[in-house]
Amino acid sequence: MYKNGIEKFVVGNSIDISVLREESKQGTHYAFMKISLFGKSTYAICALGDGYAFEVLGENFEECDDFFALVLRTAPSPCHIFDAVSDFRRENL
Repeated sequence: MYKNGIEKFVVGNSIDISVLREESKQGTHYAFMKISLFGKSTYAICALGDGYAFEVLGENFEECDDFFALVLRTAPSPCHIFDAVSDFRRENL
């Protein structure tokens, strides 16, 4: 027989997600998030409006924060976040 239930995993007990900044622009809600795992942090953006997007930006806080500020100025729709983040990552390699 199979047992139902949630097992305790190391990752599940070691992850922390926090929203650093959030703002709504032109009908879309944007959130700048910090994801910490085993003492290492990465930053992500979430957009919810006419669609949904969640993309990891990178590990450099200053660059990611600047990118989030740019997103707030330009207010792209969630369907365009992937392309914007792809360009951002390519420029910051």
